[in-house]
Amino acid sequence: MRPAEWLNSNFQLLFLPRYEPFTKAVTELANKGVQFIEIAGNEQILMTVIAPPAWQATPQQGEILLARPILTQPDKKRVAITVTVSQLHAVIPSLAQENVTVDHIYDF
Repeated sequence: MRPAEWLNSNFQLLFLPRYEPFTKAVTELANKGVQFIEIAGNEQILMTVIAPPAWQATPQQGEILLARPILTQPDKKRVAITVTVSQLHAVIPSLAQENVTVDHIYDF
C-alpha cells in the first residue's frame, strides 16, 4: 500500500487495498470519524450488510436496492444499499448501533 498524500492541510489522498481488505480499511477509518469525499471518483457506493429481518435503512443511511433472507440464518438478511460516500463516517457507526454488520463495501 502506498503512503497517503496530503492534498492540502485538510485533505489526504488515501491509497487503500482492494476487495475484502478495502471493506475492513474503510470500516475502521469511518469508525474513527474519517470523512471520505469520494471513492474511486464516486460519490455513491454500494455496500452489503447483514441485518435483523425487520431492519430498514433510514434515508440518511442509504437506499435499499435488494434484501434477501439468509437461508442458513433465518434471524438475518443480507441487504444491498447505496450510500453517499461523504456520509460513510456517520452511516457505518449507526449501523453497528442497530446490530447491523457491514458485509462488503464495493470498491468500484
